[in-house]
Amino acid sequence: MFTSLSRLYLPKARLFAASLRKFNPDWEYHILMNDSWPDDEGSELENVDLIVPIRQLAIDRKHGWIFGQDAEELCCASRPFYFLELLKHGYEHVFFFDPDIEVFSSLTPLLDELKDASILLTPHMNAPAKSDAEIYYSEMSVLAHGVFNLGFLGARNTSDARKVIEFWRHRLTRYSLKEHAKGLWTDQKWFNLVPVFFDGVKVLSHAGCNVSSWNISNRPITGRGGDLYAGECQLLFFHFSGFDKGVPKRMYEIFRSYNSDLEILFDSYQNKHRYFVDNTPISKIDWIFSNYDNGEKISFGARRFYRGTLDNRLKYRAPFYCESKPSFWADAAHLGFEWINNEYDPPQRLVRHF
Repeated sequence: MFTSLSRLYLPKARLFAASLRKFNPDWEYHILMNDSWPDDEGSELENVDLIVPIRQLAIDRKHGWIFGQDAEELCCASRPFYFLELLKHGYEHVFFFDPDIEVFSSLTPLLDELKDASILLTPHMNAPAKSDAEIYYSEMSVLAHGVFNLGFLGARNTSDARKVIEFWRHRLTRYSLKEHAKGLWTDQKWFNLVPVFFDGVKVLSHAGCNVSSWNISNRPITGRGGDLYAGECQLLFFHFSGFDKGVPKRMYEIFRSYNSDLEILFDSYQNKHRYFVDNTPISKIDWIFSNYDNGEKISFGARRFYRGTLDNRLKYRAPFYCESKPSFWADAAHLGFEWINNEYDPPQRLVRHF
């Protein structure tokens, strides 16, 4: 089991790790850290078996590749690289989970689902909308963001699985982009093609998996005998996507599916999350790749301009470094970008993070 994140999401990852360990004590949990991370012995986290900084991944032209993406795009783009590393190391099963997920029971059913498959996917929705609100907020959103939610992905170590992950890795080397106009949304839209292109792909129908705002209208949460259920299935894991912005609760209210059991679930998650926020001070440090090495903030427009042409990527091999020759920072300053020129503390030296 692994997740891919920046330090900002560590409180959620720690909450996820605790829930995973409670119900699945024998599963390994790794964090792929798309950020700086201390090398000293005090950097371990409870319930986390391994933290792998992105600098340890073998990625061609990593410096420019990272520069061309914001934090969300990067955390998505790096996933298949680590997925392949784990498969190469011989793990029989590998699962990716977003950090804003909580586990509520044993995940052994996921292993059972993979007995006759190589790749396990969960669709955002698995039933037609029944109201205009669902069409607008769920089905139309699915068309824009992807049929499958890549907050979860499972793989059994087979040749078919490796082909899928390699396809994903190849596409995300250039196209893990938040650009709807190009038909892309980070890593997700590419998986629309996977069941068509590859064998051994299974779409998971278990209603207790990856329950979230996009499917809650037909998976009501209820408590029964101390356990939680989504519809008629025991709840395996709940995806609190958009939790910090209040998205889930608002969606449930729109779909008229908010109930007392769901409110208890939300309150519990909020309390646990607050505890981990208060006890994870390193999560409050700015993303290491936010600034040029002179301390100036990098605008998203500058990242898009850099990645937009092959000429830029070939010409500016070290765009974070203002003194490099040629300097992307110096040349781009004349192209009309609005730079943020506030005073910043000097960032940690970037070179060690590539």
